[in-house]
Amino acid sequence: MDLSNLTVIFEQTFDAWLDRTSYNGLKTLTVDRNSVGVIVHSIPYVAPSVMSWIVKQLNGVSGHLFLVGYDATMNHYNRFSPLFTDFVAALTSAQDGGSMD
Repeated sequence: MDLSNLTVIFEQTFDAWLDRTSYNGLKTLTVDRNSVGVIVHSIPYVAPSVMSWIVKQLNGVSGHLFLVGYDATMNHYNRFSPLFTDFVAALTSAQDGGSMD
């Protein structure tokens, strides 16, 4: 029998992720990061440098990142967020070993 090879360990709003309890709890997990994913939704517009920080933090605990921006005028699952380009750039930089400090 085939079983799931990915477990979502966090699915909450951006504000909930920023909460110290959630944030510290994720950082202290001792699991294979490639077997877990995080879903963070309702991310407001943030500067590219902040998006890089978010990706760096999440990429440290999870091999699979799903981020959804917040725009009250759009249906989040029917089109790409305006943050998508910054997310891809930050993720590419993180995978290439670029510094995002």
